[in-house]
Amino acid sequence: MIIAMSLCAACSAPRNNPFDPQNRRSPYVTLEGRVQTQSLPRAALGGAAMFWKNGNRLLQTNGQGFFRFENLMPENDWLHIEKSGYKKDSVFVLWGGNKQIALDIFLNAMPVMESLLLSTEILHQYFSNQEARLVVKAGISDRDNDVDSVFVKSEKFGLRKALDYDVDDKSYIATLKLFDLKVNDLEELIGEDFLILVKDRVADEIVVGKSGVKRVIQDEIEFESPAGDQQVSSTPTFTWKRFRPGFPFTFTLEIFTFEGLVFQKNGLPPESISYTMETPLAPGEYLWVVWCVDEFQNRSRSKPASFIVEQYQKK
Repeated sequence: MIIAMSLCAACSAPRNNPFDPQNRRSPYVTLEGRVQTQSLPRAALGGAAMFWKNGNRLLQTNGQGFFRFENLMPENDWLHIEKSGYKKDSVFVLWGGNKQIALDIFLNAMPVMESLLLSTEILHQYFSNQEARLVVKAGISDRDNDVDSVFVKSEKFGLRKALDYDVDDKSYIATLKLFDLKVNDLEELIGEDFLILVKDRVADEIVVGKSGVKRVIQDEIEFESPAGDQQVSSTPTFTWKRFRPGFPFTFTLEIFTFEGLVFQKNGLPPESISYTMETPLAPGEYLWVVWCVDEFQNRSRSKPASFIVEQYQKK
């Protein structure tokens, strides 16, 4: 919060009303000011609750953000400010013999959780049973644009992990393995809450949301063909065994070269057991996998299978 303060001593004109704070003999003082946003351009914050503890005085700012306490006793104390969507704040007022003090108060907007997804991933492997991961993805906005860092936290699992900002996705993301979570199985996470914390540039930490794991898909999709470096045409058909996990889901097919992902098809219906390429693949060596994706974005991946598109001479 940023505060500007102005002081007004007794004016030279005679003041005889004992309730006039400018009367030198009056015991009363006035506290006034304006509450605005910290972000630029400044905007007045009407409806902010202003509480002066001395005398138990409470009022709200008007539509222009102004407030005025009159007939206060000049006792040094805290002025407390609250406004929905903004961080609570307070100002210590030191009268120092002044009859009137004017404050400009700027409130810091609270960060807002726009979206939060906790999902599990099971990647079936050849030389180990599987690789298990928890993916945390948080969409956060802040009017003041002063987010310093974002964390996922769990007291139960002793977890406090910073999330990385993905510029393309405009989200904060972390991928956690069993070692990070200090568990032997992702099933242990089901029903437990994970908190999302935002730290701003003045080091305040705010809990903006929480969520938990709803499912772990342990079942494995089994591929059929192509596999084992089988040579295929440039528009191959990929087949796998029928998969019935017992909950709503879709399939996602992915194709890779050694350089990375080259094709992805999302939303294949659950009754699917095959997919035929429509766009030809260039000659070369490839790997493919198929995912089961449920309604909570939990995922389970088949083992990878290899194939070679024709007209490519393997070295």
